[in-house]
Amino acid sequence: MRIPIHPTQYPYHFWRRAVVHPLCLVLFFCAPALGLLRVDVVSQQVVYVGQAYPFSWWSLAPIPIGFYALVLAIAAVTWQKGRVFCGWVCPHNSLTEATRAFRGALGIEPMPHNVQRVLNRAPAITVPVKIAVVLVGLGLCWGLAVLLLHYVVDWPVILGDFKGQPAHPAALLGQGLLTFIGLFALCMGHLFCKTTCPYGMAQSAMAFVQGKHPPMTIAYQGDADQQACGTCTGCLQICPVTIDPRAVDKVGEFKGCWNCGECIDACHTVKAPVGKQGILAFTQ
Repeated sequence: MRIPIHPTQYPYHFWRRAVVHPLCLVLFFCAPALGLLRVDVVSQQVVYVGQAYPFSWWSLAPIPIGFYALVLAIAAVTWQKGRVFCGWVCPHNSLTEATRAFRGALGIEPMPHNVQRVLNRAPAITVPVKIAVVLVGLGLCWGLAVLLLHYVVDWPVILGDFKGQPAHPAALLGQGLLTFIGLFALCMGHLFCKTTCPYGMAQSAMAFVQGKHPPMTIAYQGDADQQACGTCTGCLQICPVTIDPRAVDKVGEFKGCWNCGECIDACHTVKAPVGKQGILAFTQ
């Protein structure tokens, strides 16, 4: 089932994918290029908001202090709202959702409906499409690797080989390593989030092993036999981590749910034309 989206009716989908995700991606990958933060190990300078400072205790101290402050802030939010950091802010998750068609075209994940429709109409282009997808994936991972490498070295060191200058071996090694890691993450998709990401697992453990104070979760409010759903599986199809929110037990507990609200919007989409309210909602 294809889920139509309108920003005023389906706020979770719109704000998460059209506003928060792009903003977080730009800040994460482009912070060095924008001069917001960079630790140049070659010139031994740290840059904060366009101002460079030589390496010293006082100039480097804000980095670990800021990191641990951010971890504590995320922990506080996770304690109350579950794994919302994963679903709304995490750059890896944002990229994974944006590249769903990549894995679908390669057969790693179920193919999106629009991609499947095109290939069904023109099956002869299946192989060229897969080749193009692989090349685009390689280019994307390399480009992001270069942006990440800019956190620790300046452009002349990274792109020296493109300017007729000898490239620094460390820069080449960093580009290759980060590109490989990017390809690995790109191919794993949300499987990495559900089974491998240590930060995500720590959030799940912290959020859902509380006892008296459970965090916010998405709850099914229909009949136990799911008669209100009929044959509709829109919530399951749109879920980034393929969780069925109609399950009897809480969907969040160690199953990878990060309270993105996509299933709530999908349920509202199906129920609204017949004048009914959706039967999925946040609860705490």
